[in-house]
Amino acid sequence: MNRGVIVRGGTRRILVALRRDLPLALILPPLTIGQLLPAAPHPFTILFLSTATCLVVLPPSLRYLSLFLLVGFFTAYEPERVFVLRDQVPYVAKVGGEIRFRKVGGIEIPFLITAQYDPYTPFSDPVPVVCKGVHLPWRNSLHAQRHSLFVLRATFKPLKRELISYDASLRRKGYEATCKITHLSRPSALPEGWIDRLRRGIKEKVQAIGSDEEVKGLFLAMTLGTKDQLSQETENAFKVTGLSHLLVLSGFQITLVFYSVKFTLRKVATLLPTFALLLPLPFIVSLLSTLFAFTLSLVAGFEGASARAAFALLSSSLVSSLSRRSSLLSSLLISYLCLAIGWPGCVLDPGVDLTYAALIGIYLGSDEKRSPLASLLYINLLCFLCTGAVTLAWFDTLSLVSVFLNPLIASAASLISCNGGGVALIALCSGVDPEGYLLWIVLHLIELLRRFVLWCSAELPTTMLTIEGGWKVVTIVILLAYPILCGYRRFVKYGREIVRR
Repeated sequence: MNRGVIVRGGTRRILVALRRDLPLALILPPLTIGQLLPAAPHPFTILFLSTATCLVVLPPSLRYLSLFLLVGFFTAYEPERVFVLRDQVPYVAKVGGEIRFRKVGGIEIPFLITAQYDPYTPFSDPVPVVCKGVHLPWRNSLHAQRHSLFVLRATFKPLKRELISYDASLRRKGYEATCKITHLSRPSALPEGWIDRLRRGIKEKVQAIGSDEEVKGLFLAMTLGTKDQLSQETENAFKVTGLSHLLVLSGFQITLVFYSVKFTLRKVATLLPTFALLLPLPFIVSLLSTLFAFTLSLVAGFEGASARAAFALLSSSLVSSLSRRSSLLSSLLISYLCLAIGWPGCVLDPGVDLTYAALIGIYLGSDEKRSPLASLLYINLLCFLCTGAVTLAWFDTLSLVSVFLNPLIASAASLISCNGGGVALIALCSGVDPEGYLLWIVLHLIELLRRFVLWCSAELPTTMLTIEGGWKVVTIVILLAYPILCGYRRFVKYGREIVRR
């Protein structure tokens, strides 16, 4: 009898502690579900039934969660707008985001359609669209840059209101249509912002260094996420070996840069014991590390995985600095809440899932009792298992060789490109190394990496598997089994600490 009372009392204490330490753990699921309901048929009917079900099924202490179901719905719901764009009518279009080159001879430009050109009729609300076109040296798209103005003729296709599709992904990012460019005028130049000037200056300085163009293109892809100078052969080699995340400034790389800078600054801070008595050095170290990661993400364009990772790190630093009870998990929950409010339905974006899968792998693999090398290998394994499950779920593919290559070279390659490349670029741009000797060394190391990846993709058997149907579900369960076990162990350890208090 007493033992049962103790067990129930311990369970109650754990639940109270969870609500105190991880208050978002209960709030985020209904909020996320609510944000997915507007894409369903008859959304208000389904919202009413879902809310009623929560009020009936949940115990009184948890019925407040139905409120967050409503909050999620109304942050994502948008009334259907009348589509005003017509095919082959000239429009004034402004480049509103990062220009991408997803295939050789092709270009993808996010435009803001601001007015009809002839007769000139400005729109009260610009229409965001994603346009594809042919990218050749004699085409005007060759001169496209962020914030450039064009006169555009195209065929438009309004996006469908769906839950999981390419159209749904674009809708969640705020776009209203896709289009195929049939005519594009020469651009009107607009003043560049300081970030655009800095990015262009970095590219020009890298291009001035004597090295192979393919190697410089690979370096720019790994540091700035620009893949327009990569050959199809190199890009495919990184894909089939499961290392394609190295070709963008991913969350893994931003996180690695953050912790590398933080580790270095901590070592420097230990040499200054006098300042530790006068200044809050832990807060300053976290702040400087976060600013470094944010600056790197800004130079890369502050889009996609790098922006999400930088935002997660900012949340982590703020929570750890302002709260006595903090953890990487609580920081990730806070960052996801802010991301979900700003980008409703983001949970159905593969990039978001991959970013947070990698960050969860880092959280599960972090253990102060391990040596730095063992911890790094363990984190790489858990990141592979988490991101591999997400990749398989979305794209039906899994690279088996990546479980060996990621621990072997992913961290080293990111350290060379982001940390080493960042130091080399700072030395080059500041005049400390005007000849670019450090950058030359980094480029040669990246050339060795490229040759190794090309060899692996050509010589290693079955580097990429395509798994569909029931076997896909089984494989995902197998991949997630160990991360779930690690999470369960952490929860049990957390529960024991609460009960002992």
